[in-house]
Amino acid sequence: MIKLLVVLPTEDYRHGHVLRRLAEEASASGMVAEVRMQDAAALVECSEDAQALIADVELSGDLMRQVKAANPSVTLIGVHGCNDATTIAAAMDDGYSSLLKHRCTMMLALLPRGADSADRSLLITGERGIVPSKGLDTTARSFVDLLTSRVGQQHNRTELTLGGLPGSIDGDLAEAIRHTREWAKWSLFPKYEARDPKYPGAEFGFVAKRTAAGTLITARASNKERPGPDDFALITAVDEDGTVHVSSAGRKASLNAPLAHRILQERRDINYVVHSHVFLPEGVTVPAVSTPGTTDDWNAVAQAVQSGAQVINQPHHGTLILLEHHQQLLPILMANGLYRHNSEFYDHAYARFQATVDKPTSLERTINQMAIPLNASVLDLCCGTGASTLALQAFGLNKIDFADRSTSMLAVAESRLGRKGGVAELEDLSDIPSGAYDLVTVRQAFAYVRPEDLGRVAKNIARILTLSGRFVFNGFAKIAAGSSKARDIETERENVLVRTRENNQITDEAVLHTQRTEIVDFNTGRWDAVLDVNHFYQHAPERLREEFEAAGLSLESYHQGNSICYVASRSGE
Repeated sequence: MIKLLVVLPTEDYRHGHVLRRLAEEASASGMVAEVRMQDAAALVECSEDAQALIADVELSGDLMRQVKAANPSVTLIGVHGCNDATTIAAAMDDGYSSLLKHRCTMMLALLPRGADSADRSLLITGERGIVPSKGLDTTARSFVDLLTSRVGQQHNRTELTLGGLPGSIDGDLAEAIRHTREWAKWSLFPKYEARDPKYPGAEFGFVAKRTAAGTLITARASNKERPGPDDFALITAVDEDGTVHVSSAGRKASLNAPLAHRILQERRDINYVVHSHVFLPEGVTVPAVSTPGTTDDWNAVAQAVQSGAQVINQPHHGTLILLEHHQQLLPILMANGLYRHNSEFYDHAYARFQATVDKPTSLERTINQMAIPLNASVLDLCCGTGASTLALQAFGLNKIDFADRSTSMLAVAESRLGRKGGVAELEDLSDIPSGAYDLVTVRQAFAYVRPEDLGRVAKNIARILTLSGRFVFNGFAKIAAGSSKARDIETERENVLVRTRENNQITDEAVLHTQRTEIVDFNTGRWDAVLDVNHFYQHAPERLREEFEAAGLSLESYHQGNSICYVASRSGE
């Protein structure tokens, strides 16, 4: 049975009613919950048989340290009260920084609104998992559920041997550094976002590689964008009692090191394990919540690993990707993107590109200047989530069909538009009758057509247009080549935080676009971290014009800022 100590710094403590409600819920769940006033000597004594303690880190931080020193096995949960102007993003970052500073296992960040200080709260775990809650009762239930999974676990202990890595694995180390640096450009490893200067450049996740000497793994709180030899450690053994034997230049291995080592022991077909704080929909999601650095971490994923799973999702944590060859990673990530899965998050993730009434896309601006009869037959091809179809409806067009090759995206569009769409793609329009449409539109998606398919696509479009029909599509203007271009985007509105890390690796011909989007939604009580990886092409206008003319269509182009809109029509029309 779990014993929880709930500490009130004063009788009139601002968040006292919150902590008392947590104690009530803990008791109702079968725990022993004791509400105590702040008295160091008494709390140290009664903590001897306690498994967890929750207290305000600012008002009771010293007491928490004393209790931990007297009873190292106790799980510390902090309370971080935010001021009235705190944003969701600031609450996450400040709460996690407090968690690290006070060495807590969990942090409860309270975002006040109105009179109820627990109207919105964030439960933050040590690996920066997030549980958003709206309302005190929901907060209490979420707290008890998460606490139950976090206490009473046996933590691993590190036996560190200094002196650096053995020269026998220099080749493995060079390869691991090269791949880690490359994968960091794919938005796989989010930053700590901690205020503590002890963690400069620290990023979550790990890369582990099999070597003849043991498991080579990125060090704890390492930077993956600019890794060097000192950012890696070697696991030579993990004892039955959980002792982890590590060799390095001075840094401890990732908390997940025992798990990575065990995976490589169990699966001789695997040579790399990559851990990222995202969730991949094609992976196996294990039911148990576990804490990194504990023996339960392996127990939670053992069955999935032993059954041959390649992608394993850990609740409130992230995903494990098991690779035989490093070349397997990119196809796995691309197969798990928002276009094929989790399309309900697409508009959140790409809100920066969505048209609005006061900010239409180049496609909408071009169509608005065209004399399109309201009863024209229209096909919104590559319709995505239906945003482009809605924009066409706003022009008064009343005969609009919509289609996409992704059934996941199409399902979102159908729900949004209240009617059925069709499954079709630019490369195969064989199910559409010839001369069926006066207007065909594609917003942004034409860039995904492979160069070798341009001629076939142009002929497909020409076939389904009426004699006076037009094809309107847009794309980005030429982006200058460079190794990478990264940026962070953050929006917060209507109780939803969307935080995106975007990275583009650009060549003259193509762009590899990757982004990790974190969504904290108080309206649904969900925290999601999704990754989107896709490859699009920089088609030269001259090449497009050549291919469309060969299909019997003339092509006009209109530059609008960093976008180009094209209009294809029958030659001479």
